[in-house]
Amino acid sequence: MMWPIALNRTVIAAAILSLAFGAGWFVNGWRLNAKHATEMRKMLDAGAEVVRKRDAATKPILEKYRADLLAAGRPRRVYRDPPGCVPEAASGTDGTDVAGRDRRDYGPELRQARDALIRCNALIGVINAD
Repeated sequence: MMWPIALNRTVIAAAILSLAFGAGWFVNGWRLNAKHATEMRKMLDAGAEVVRKRDAATKPILEKYRADLLAAGRPRRVYRDPPGCVPEAASGTDGTDVAGRDRRDYGPELRQARDALIRCNALIGVINAD
């Protein structure tokens, strides 16, 4: 009849040791997690400060660039082919057909594309800021 009493004491001792070990593990893990969280917060704050400084440094440059663009006025006409350029014929030799040259003014289309690019970059900046 000694077995049940010894078995009970063994089970109780094992349970107490298990709980003590688990409590120590939990406290140690909690300390490590808190330390990791503070380190991550420091790194995130340092990164945000770098981005803030970069934006502050580039803002005057961008404002000057925009002012220069406005002061420059209307851009000159832009053609796909420079004047006097003769397109290459299908045979690989230079052709003499002057009517085949593209003399279309691409300036308005380039301005529209530039404006669309500026809007896209502004949208990307707003999305990345969040």
